[in-house]
Amino acid sequence: MAAVTEEGMREHMYHLGEATFWQSVLDWLKSPGISIAAVIASAFILVRAVKFALHRTERRLVRVGDDLVPSEAAKRGRTISAVLGSLASVVVWTVAVLVVFDRLGIKTSSIIASVGILGVAIGFGAQSLAKDLVSGFFILAEGQFGVGDVIRAQIAGATITGKVERVTLRTTIVRGTDGEFQVVPNGELRVVANLSKDWARVVLDVPVAPAQIAAATTAMREVAASIKSDPDWEPLLLSEPEVLGVEELGKDEAALRFSVRTRPLKQWDVSREVRRRIAAEFAANGISGEVNDDVDSG
Repeated sequence: MAAVTEEGMREHMYHLGEATFWQSVLDWLKSPGISIAAVIASAFILVRAVKFALHRTERRLVRVGDDLVPSEAAKRGRTISAVLGSLASVVVWTVAVLVVFDRLGIKTSSIIASVGILGVAIGFGAQSLAKDLVSGFFILAEGQFGVGDVIRAQIAGATITGKVERVTLRTTIVRGTDGEFQVVPNGELRVVANLSKDWARVVLDVPVAPAQIAAATTAMREVAASIKSDPDWEPLLLSEPEVLGVEELGKDEAALRFSVRTRPLKQWDVSREVRRRIAAEFAANGISGEVNDDVDSG
């Protein structure tokens, strides 16, 4: 009899525990728990939907460019897409947190007031942050540069050159020519040269002996004609290659200038190929010379 009573007691406790569990679940569903879960799920879905829409728009803009150089619309689209995605995440999750606090019975008005007071307190020490944000806004609004552009910028007395990998309202991330990862506050950008805006230019100065000016000029014009007629290189050129003539003249040396406009970001490829062809042409004609180059953006 005692054994039966003990077993019955265990069974009773089991059913009682199960009933308590489901009652707890039912109480949670009646409480703010279900609405809190819905708010969090809605925020997550909304952020993903916004980023998906921005990504689709970015992909359509990328198709506007050609196979050689992305269009300005594509580069600007990538930049603005990244910024809007970050802003959307901040706004949506901030609103979601405030709604959750409200569901838990925490007065959001007091939190907002506290944040406002704290903002005023630290505002005096955040002037540089405000400067960065304002500068970032104008960079985006004016389309000064975007993701994928190559820039040369003056920053606190130093000069950096590299490819823009990311732009936010506060910072610009630049990958340097040696691969260094540089995070630059937008407010620190002074003078920025966009080396991939619309077009670029290759300028080569070739020093030769004064007695070889005529022969060197003829050889460089052969190079200009050959690269223009080459189907692999002609699509990268936006103007007729020119031998402009004598740029400098000294007692023992003269400098002949070669110039051509190219597609954005293709100036370095064209410059290397032109130097190679000039060296080969000079060697074939017994002309001595050393090519000094200068690459400019449009």
